[in-house]
This record gives sequence, C-alpha cells and structure tokens, in this order.
Amino acid sequence: MSNIREEILEFIENNAIEEKWFDFTHPADIAEALEELEPEILHSFVALMDLENLARIIELADEDLQLEIINKLSLE
Repeated sequence: MSNIREEILEFIENNAIEEKWFDFTHPADIAEALEELEPEILHSFVALMDLENLARIIELADEDLQLEIINKLSLE
C-alpha cells in the first residue's frame, strides 16, 4: 500500500495523474490507500481525478472516505 501512497504523492507533486495508472491499479487498492491519507493530501489527489475513476473508487471506499470525498466535491 505504501507504493500506491508514494505514487499518489508523486501525482500531486506533478499536478497530474497518469491515466494508464488506473489500468493496472485496482480501485479498491486506491480506496484503501486514500483512507490512510491526511485530508489535505486526499483533497489534492481528488482534485486531479476524472469523475469516472473517482466514481469507481468511491463505490469501493468505506463510508467515511465516501463522505470525505463527497463533501470535498460539494465545496468546489
């Protein structure tokens, strides 16, 4: 899971997500990694995501993460 976290941090640093990353990283694994991120990092990552991939992750995330992401989106 730390590998996914490192990749997320790199995407935030580069201000872009490699779309092919979603082809080989399962949404459940991403959701699990996001659950352990600080809110600021989570929000930065969510801001970079397209809605289709974000929906896949939300679907598999636990309720707390779902609410955190939805609240973030509703503030934008």
